[in-house]
Amino acid sequence: ELLRVAAFWKPNLNDGVQITAAPLWRLFRHRPWQKRLRDTWEKLEAGEYDWAHLAYSIWPERVREKCKTDKSLAIAHDLEHLYVEPPQKTKKRRRRKKSQEEGLL
Repeated sequence: ELLRVAAFWKPNLNDGVQITAAPLWRLFRHRPWQKRLRDTWEKLEAGEYDWAHLAYSIWPERVREKCKTDKSLAIAHDLEHLYVEPPQKTKKRRRRKKSQEEGLL
């Protein structure tokens, strides 16, 4: 199990203990910890924690793709060059009716 995990496991202190230990959930004997780490691992696999550096080291293509639309994710992974700013919508101004304008004068 350790050899399997060692191939992709690159711990980062900024990810926190729970996310860093999640790939090792099978090695924990304490059932509550094992369950919590397994749940965290499943969420990591599903993409809920793509802000974590561990997610980028395991699934770089998926994280890069999300960085194109999520600026905070791009900043977290230092991939701001991938972010594409969405086109800004122009606001339409409401025109005043002539009667309102005449009443103000």
